[in-house]
Amino acid sequence: MFSSTKTNAIKIAIVEDHTLVRETFKNYINQSPFFSVVLDVTDGDILFKELKKKFIDINVLLLDLFSYKLDGRETLKMLSELYPSIRVIILSASTDQKVINTIFDLGAFGFVSKTSDTEELNEAIHSAAEGKIYQNKFYFAYQKIELNVTEIRILQLLWQEKTSEEMSSTMCLSISTIEKIKHQLKEKTNTKTTIGLIKYALEKRILIPGLD
Repeated sequence: MFSSTKTNAIKIAIVEDHTLVRETFKNYINQSPFFSVVLDVTDGDILFKELKKKFIDINVLLLDLFSYKLDGRETLKMLSELYPSIRVIILSASTDQKVINTIFDLGAFGFVSKTSDTEELNEAIHSAAEGKIYQNKFYFAYQKIELNVTEIRILQLLWQEKTSEEMSSTMCLSISTIEKIKHQLKEKTNTKTTIGLIKYALEKRILIPGLD
C-alpha cells in the first residue's frame, strides 16, 4: 500500500479497484526518476481512512472514475473540500463527455482515458503537479472551444496584467499579431472586454488564481 519516496520526485497516490491495473500503473510510474507512488488503495473509502490516520504528502492523485464502494466523483468532491492541495487526475475506460464534464466541474486537474499512451499520462501528471489543468481533447470539449498554445499563453499574460508591448517582447510576436489574437479570443469566448475574457478563463479554469 505504501512506497518509499525518491528525493524531489512528484508524490503520487493511486485509487484503483482492479489489482492488476493498479499494480501496472504503480510499477510503470515508479520506473520514472521523476515520480514516486506513495500510496495505492482500492477505493476512496480506504483513501480517506489512510489520510485521517496520518499526514501523507501527495502531490497528484490518480483516481479511477468508477472505483468500488465510494464513486470517483464523490471521492473527488470530498477531496476538493477536505484536501484541496491534492491535484486529482481522473482515469477511466469510459469517455462519455457528459460524465467527463462533471469531473471538471468538481475540480479535477485532468482526465486521461485508460486507452491513452504512457506519454499522455506523464504529461497529465507533470501538468497537475505544476497546478495546471491538463488540456487535452476532453478538456477542450468541456470548454466547448478550441484554444491553441499561443492563445493560452496570451490569456496567462493578460492575467499577469502585461501590455501588448510586453507580450510582443515576451512571445517574439508583433504587436499587431498580439492584438489580432486577443480579438480572436474574444470572438471565440463571446466576450467583449479583457475583463470579460479573464472572467471566462477563470470560470472555465483555464486560469487558476495563485498559480502561474
